[in-house]
Amino acid sequence: MAAHDAPRGAESPRLADWIPLEQLPKEFPDKLPHLNAALWLVRNYRADMVTAQALCRFGRKIFIHPARFEAAMIAVGVRAAGRGS
Repeated sequence: MAAHDAPRGAESPRLADWIPLEQLPKEFPDKLPHLNAALWLVRNYRADMVTAQALCRFGRKIFIHPARFEAAMIAVGVRAAGRGS
């Protein structure tokens, strides 16, 4: 999505704000203690992360927007709590 295509009111993302997926455990060490936990989340909640614009891919490399990722995972957790899971 180009910056001019961003929804109204949405901040324009900066490439510098995105980190490689492999760095997620460093960003959230208490929630994602190892890379396998991050990979599991991406595998199981990819659609939620894409909808939240928290996940993108450049070539073979997956990048995460940490603030959007955090918001998407909170939403997933709240939804799971509502299901009683």
